Amino acid sequence: MTTDATTMLFEGLEVLEILPRDAADPVRRAAATAGRLALQMGADVWSDGAEGLGPDRAFALGKTAATADMIGDPVAWAAGTAHRVLLLAGGPGVALVGSGAGVNAVRVNAEPWHTEATLFAASGLA
Repeated sequence: MTTDATTMLFEGLEVLEILPRDAADPVRRAAATAGRLALQMGADVWSDGAEGLGPDRAFALGKTAATADMIGDPVAWAAGTAHRVLLLAGGPGVALVGSGAGVNAVRVNAEPWHTEATLFAASGLA
């Protein structure tokens, strides 16, 4: 990894990526992409399932596998410090349950009709 200004932007940030199997694939890939971008900007990223994205294994490169404690209570993990962020692929039936308050979290959610193209356009990256 280089040490230019772009990779240092998220230095010191810890991200826990939660990619539930019951979230839609486009939403899971969108959350995994956000995790990958955070990693490339210097964050430490843990994931509970980026390897489950089939042929899109590039999303998992450089990420660390989340531990059972992190996955068991992600809210408590995130509440441990202000430098931790939860990144959740949401959807119908996907809930983030745990103890703690004042947690930094980002939930990627979509309507059932959304595709990668509509999520990309709505994100502002297009």
